[in-house]
Amino acid sequence: MLFGPLAIFALVIILFAIWAGGRTNPWRRHNDATDEPRQVLDRRFARGEIDEEEYLRRSAMLDS
Repeated sequence: MLFGPLAIFALVIILFAIWAGGRTNPWRRHNDATDEPRQVLDRRFARGEIDEEEYLRRSAMLDS
């Protein structure tokens, strides 16, 4: 009777460790190391990591 909840708890801990693993995460959709620079820039802007001014500056650099 105690095995069921312990097994579920262990599964949750394992899944959390995989999710928190970052680059080793099997559910991660994108790998910035292999994507094109424009894709990385677009994704960073969409996530709010860079502002519009920085996006436009870097975009202009990629276009030249």
